[in-house]
Amino acid sequence: PQEVKSLESGRFGDEPVLMKSKLDVPVFVGPKKNETAKMVSDLKKVDVIVVDDGFQHRKLSRDLDIVLVDTTMEPELFTLLPSGNLREPIENLARADVVVLTKCNLSENLEWYRKTVAQYSELVLESDFEVSLPKKRAFPVGPKVVCVSGIGNPRQFEESVKKLLKPSKIQTIRFPDHHRFTDADIRRIQRAVSGKETLCVTTEKDQIRLPEMGIDWVVPQAQFKWRKNAETEFEKLLKSRILDRQKRK
Repeated sequence: PQEVKSLESGRFGDEPVLMKSKLDVPVFVGPKKNETAKMVSDLKKVDVIVVDDGFQHRKLSRDLDIVLVDTTMEPELFTLLPSGNLREPIENLARADVVVLTKCNLSENLEWYRKTVAQYSELVLESDFEVSLPKKRAFPVGPKVVCVSGIGNPRQFEESVKKLLKPSKIQTIRFPDHHRFTDADIRRIQRAVSGKETLCVTTEKDQIRLPEMGIDWVVPQAQFKWRKNAETEFEKLLKSRILDRQKRK
């Protein structure tokens, strides 16, 4: 296990580096979550350790399990691998203390997710996903756009770019999630924008991994937003678990 102390995505991974760049908190990575958490508790004076992707991690005792459900996923994929995207049966959502429905503002199946998840979870909160352009930059009307992405859901990113920039022409260059860009990839991207007045758009996560190539990237900012009174409900739950843990010390 080690602390993320630089923005080297090749060493630490793109998501940990992105967290480090955005959050004023220590970020640690390691092959085993329980060992990494032990290292954090030994080295840092912390009240809370947030573990990414820890719902299936049996060796790490937890005080609060939060499961996020992407409501833009087609309902037929809300089933076990390999036919779907789930690592556990749907009924195991009952183990979670709270389920957060995400991207509700972009979902065509929100009611289905509400009804399905409510069968297994007593506390279901909702959130939206909003994307905005950098405010300190002016953009032309109807620009030509090249979208470069290596993420799990490139179509959603590309649709957001279309809504924000309303391009006259758009070219998409897709890579697998967490892709490490090769020299051939860089040449491919440079050819797509060579000699053209084109806006080159990528995601925050991809910008972390993209090497310097003389391109003035447009990087839309993604933002998570709670719906209705969800933030109040979540904070109440979080504070109660922290207090419970402190009482047991």
